[in-house]
Amino acid sequence: GKMSKTRAIRLLDHALSGTSEVEVSERLVEAAGLKVIFGKFMKKHDSAVTEHFLGIFSSLLRNLPANSSSRIRTLAKFVEKDYEKIIKLLDLRRTYIKCLAIVNESIRKEHLNLSAERREAMANIWLSRKLDAGLYCLQIIDVILAWLVAEDDGANRKIRSLLASQSDTIDSVAQTIKEQLDAILEETEDEIVMKDMLTTLLKFLT
Repeated sequence: GKMSKTRAIRLLDHALSGTSEVEVSERLVEAAGLKVIFGKFMKKHDSAVTEHFLGIFSSLLRNLPANSSSRIRTLAKFVEKDYEKIIKLLDLRRTYIKCLAIVNESIRKEHLNLSAERREAMANIWLSRKLDAGLYCLQIIDVILAWLVAEDDGANRKIRSLLASQSDTIDSVAQTIKEQLDAILEETEDEIVMKDMLTTLLKFLT
């Protein structure tokens, strides 16, 4: 049923960001899982399920070795059928940006009336509201888009043209990546790896 499919997507998202993430990513591709995952992504889902799909795509792009057949097959899925997956990613991105703009404006107004001490106390609540509005999903989408810009010329052109059609540019993707970089404290090995990855991706956006 629908619940078991949702649970399967959630488990896969977690497995791809676990300790055997590279091996799990390669096994997913070898087991012809891409067709199922990308096919299901194109259907309508609630925000929690969409977040797991985005997590899966981001993990595959992070984990699969450069120039491996599994990576090439994954990139091909984003490009096939006239870039329909990229079009959907950009549509989702626009929705999250609109929701975040409303929340950011409301936070800006609250910010004006508070002392520095109260602002500090509210910081986590404000962040939670931004996450509820789709900040985390927007960040993942922009990392996925950055990978695609870096690795496929056709995807790069398509992403830039879709952004232009939304009165946007690749600079706003770069801005999201910069904000993620600024939030990294570099205290753990994972954070250092993430910082290196985002720094490299950023070079392709500037």
